[in-house]
Amino acid sequence: MIINLKYNSQTGLLTPMANYTLAQHNHLADKIVVVSNAPDCKDYNYCLEFVCYNTKNVPKTQYVSEILTYTDDGIVFDVPNNLTQYAGFVDVQLTGYAKDNYNIIFKSISKNTKAFSVEGSLSVLDNALSDTPNILTLLQQELDYVREVKETIANDFENLIKNDLGQVLEDFEYFGVEYVFYDERYSKVYKGNSLITPPTVELTEQEQLLGWVTADGKEWNFATDKLQGELTLIANVQSIGLTVEQGQVKGYQGDAQDIYVPYSLDGIVTDKVSEAFEIAQSKNTLYLPIGLSDCGALRADKFSNISGGKDTVMTDGIFCDQKGSRVVGVCRDRAQSNDAIFLGEQVRSISDYAFCGAMASKIVLPKSVTSIGAYAFRDCVNLTSIGLSSNIQSIGEKAFWGCSDGLEITIEADNPPTAVATSFALTQDTYAKILVPYWAYKNYKLNDYFGNLVQPLGGMDCIGEIEGLQIRSSQIEQTVEQMDGQLSQTAQDLSQVQQEVGETQRNLSQVEQKSSNLEQSLSQVEQNLQGQIDTLKNVYAVGSIYMSVNSTSPASLFGGTWERIKDRFLLGSGDTYNAGATGGSVTHTHSASGFAKICTSAEGFNMSQKDQTKSWSINYRMATPSNATQQTGTTSWGVDTDTTIASTSNMPPYLAVYIWKRTA
Repeated sequence: MIINLKYNSQTGLLTPMANYTLAQHNHLADKIVVVSNAPDCKDYNYCLEFVCYNTKNVPKTQYVSEILTYTDDGIVFDVPNNLTQYAGFVDVQLTGYAKDNYNIIFKSISKNTKAFSVEGSLSVLDNALSDTPNILTLLQQELDYVREVKETIANDFENLIKNDLGQVLEDFEYFGVEYVFYDERYSKVYKGNSLITPPTVELTEQEQLLGWVTADGKEWNFATDKLQGELTLIANVQSIGLTVEQGQVKGYQGDAQDIYVPYSLDGIVTDKVSEAFEIAQSKNTLYLPIGLSDCGALRADKFSNISGGKDTVMTDGIFCDQKGSRVVGVCRDRAQSNDAIFLGEQVRSISDYAFCGAMASKIVLPKSVTSIGAYAFRDCVNLTSIGLSSNIQSIGEKAFWGCSDGLEITIEADNPPTAVATSFALTQDTYAKILVPYWAYKNYKLNDYFGNLVQPLGGMDCIGEIEGLQIRSSQIEQTVEQMDGQLSQTAQDLSQVQQEVGETQRNLSQVEQKSSNLEQSLSQVEQNLQGQIDTLKNVYAVGSIYMSVNSTSPASLFGGTWERIKDRFLLGSGDTYNAGATGGSVTHTHSASGFAKICTSAEGFNMSQKDQTKSWSINYRMATPSNATQQTGTTSWGVDTDTTIASTSNMPPYLAVYIWKRTA
């Protein structure tokens, strides 16, 4: 297939003669033919320049043709395959050069030319002649830039690898947005500095979406706010009938199964549950916002389930903070179960009212627990015994109020924890039984709050045993436990480090692959540009003559070594004058011998010098017919005998120009 273009010398426009493309009907164009309406179109040499784009209108490569001539068919150019390797449009520019000196005569100019919106389209560059640099200079600049980029990549690659991967990723144009709707999360990627759209969430008539907020409580305006980096947006949902004042949850009046607490209201983040928070029903599911940090006053047993909250997490019906180190409460369904409750080693404290009303027959606390809040085990009527480790430090008031008579509390600490008079009270008149290590019995016995309640483990008979051995055994056991904990933590840290190293290696591998691909692409571009420069430099081979009325040396235009020729004409070589020979002079001096000899005799004449003066005489006889009279006579004339020698110029009309000869 052939693409036909037309150049108008009056308007300077280069336009397709039809809506052709470089990939018309899935067939690559074989040739491009440009015809011109200029009468002197054959008097110039031509060059076609192409810029190829991808589908995102990003320029990918530049191609410059060899020097072309105008034939009877026009300017004919064979299309290379790399002009259509990118699935975008192609810009083309026609440049005309003088044949004698390759000065740029004109360049194609296109105004408001429509680019065809199909793959491989052919459009025209919109550049005026005055704004376009010399093509050789442009190519040299492009080559220098490619070499500079390549060198920069080679020098900075090691430093790039050493930088934090997160910093490298910040330079990318696309960012992720995570939408949080309580226990549901949605992720989506957007282009940087663009508007984003929220996902659709399903709500009942008893719920209302107040908007979406950032982690710091700022409401996101989807009409004006633009994405500048990684972002997390939280659905701000509030149940109708829920009262929230100054960031505190006050109460709820309604019959909804699910109760949603908003993240923020009137610009104030909801971060606390008031002690006055009450509900009419007892089987609701409470959805807490991520921003909630203080829920110590929340009676978890009033709800069937609790979800969400920055510092809250629900595990097997046990309501804890986000890290799981503080037990906040037990939900209603779990509290009504008789099954034993086992807490994990991450638990450090039991909040006020945490297990209030729990029907569990057994509650096992880990050795990590250091404090128990007020009323923590209130009304746990099925609880008959509970153990506290040697790490226990404090117990709040009426922590075991309402528990079954005969409750035994074992404390392994050597020294009594901080307590108050009612810490172990079951009722107004009854108290729990306290069991402690026999070697610590005296310490507890002397304490005001433990004196009458404490008994040694193993009974009173154990008091007289060898205390030193027992103490040593306890210390060894404690040391082993500490070492086990340290080894466990070390193993977890090592596993985390191995995961991070693996992720970093995968990321580095991707970076190396992308760098390798970029280096290959830059190398190919460099080769293409160097080939074009070599082609243009061969326009004037060694031995070529370059003439111009401008004083610019052709070495700056075409490279190579040039010798300037001054004050000489050029003469075509042949049989008489060999190529490279020199000669001639600007002026010439005439002598007497240089003139023709004056004839001193002629038929019918006798010519002689009359005297030593400057006059001459001629005796002549004129032949006459037989019937005529013969004529004779003497004629004299003067001759200037001045022998002065003069120099004269033989210079024809001329135009002085700058002439160079390429020598290397």
